[in-house]
Amino acid sequence: AIEESTRRRESALRQHAFFQLRVNLKRGNDLIARDKSGTSDPYVKFKVNGRLLYKSKTIYRDLNPVWDETFVLPIEDPFLPIHIKVFDYDWGLQDDFMGAAYLDLTKFELGK
Repeated sequence: AIEESTRRRESALRQHAFFQLRVNLKRGNDLIARDKSGTSDPYVKFKVNGRLLYKSKTIYRDLNPVWDETFVLPIEDPFLPIHIKVFDYDWGLQDDFMGAAYLDLTKFELGK
């Protein structure tokens, strides 16, 4: 039964040439401190297949940032996961990696 529902979902996804994913990036909680001051300057990147789709604003000196950003991501291939990575902005230096997550779009319901 699971295989049949997976097949139906994949078939539905293949019927469309293009998708849009509406995202509401709300906040981060208890992020790790990456700066000597004991805080971080976090921002979030959304990528698919190494290509940047969206970058949030940077919230300075905050381990519990509130972005409250809503945006739409163009999805050309729903079978490729979205990589979500959080970084600490460092002026003039390489930004520090803070954490990551992946979104498997095949698990979402169309139109929801």
